[in-house]
Amino acid sequence: MERGSGMARGEQHQSIGVYLAVWGLLFVLSAISYLLDYFQVEPIGLRRFLITVFALLKAGLIVAYFMHLRFERLGLVYAILLPPLLLLALVAILVPEGRYVAAVRQLFFGGP
Repeated sequence: MERGSGMARGEQHQSIGVYLAVWGLLFVLSAISYLLDYFQVEPIGLRRFLITVFALLKAGLIVAYFMHLRFERLGLVYAILLPPLLLLALVAILVPEGRYVAAVRQLFFGGP
């Protein structure tokens, strides 16, 4: 640690302008998500997809800038981000299976 600086060598710091720019971008993405729902963009699948994409973008910005993951080693980034991405892939693979099972149950057992 350098004398009087209060920072260890190799620490990364960003200017307040970067944080304000990211905050502004988060605000814009949130406003767009809200407006998509407010104006009831059709088809609903497109609306849900866009809102999810904006939510993932916002999460990425928060993790990269406010949690300072942007400055970490690539191995640590993979260790933190890879498991949730694999879970999303697993859910995407299993959703059609769940729809099929629900359709078969409704076909054979009736109901709503």
